[in-house]
Amino acid sequence: MRSDLVGEAISGEAAKSGMGVRERKDWKMKIEIKDVGPLKVASVDGEGTYREIGSVLMDLFRWVLERGEKVVSYPMALFPGLSEDGPAGDVCFEACIPVDPETVVKGGGGVTIRELPAATVAFVKHRGPLNEVGKTYDRILSWAGDNGYMTGEPTRELYLTNPMQFEEKDLITEVQVPVKAVRH
Repeated sequence: MRSDLVGEAISGEAAKSGMGVRERKDWKMKIEIKDVGPLKVASVDGEGTYREIGSVLMDLFRWVLERGEKVVSYPMALFPGLSEDGPAGDVCFEACIPVDPETVVKGGGGVTIRELPAATVAFVKHRGPLNEVGKTYDRILSWAGDNGYMTGEPTRELYLTNPMQFEEKDLITEVQVPVKAVRH
């Protein structure tokens, strides 16, 4: 499968939803809160280095597209917890490709079709290499504590740009951390 087909699959749906994947302005690390709705995904559990997530996502894209399913949003990875080494060490992750909510395809071959639950998240758009995303997590966690939020898991990373089409310095990843307001 050619990587440009994956880019087209993501870009087409992103364009329809108003999400500009080709926007290259300077990103400020403004942390915001939003509610994300439930999302049906094809997913695969994985463990390995942070860099291995991309190849797992490519295989998952191939699986989804070969079954004629529609990709409806950006690929993502969920993390039940990050290692102390952050992106430099091995991590457990769940690679996810959002699919049409009406999909009837069944999982198989290690792929599961499931619905991610709705969540309230603190989020920020990280711009730059994925090996620097740990600083973004640190910033969100610090901000959450300072602003009366308890953080939860799994954290999510939405890959808004295709690493095969952009230089590392121009990659944009939306980092989402589930939060709950702490009552005082």
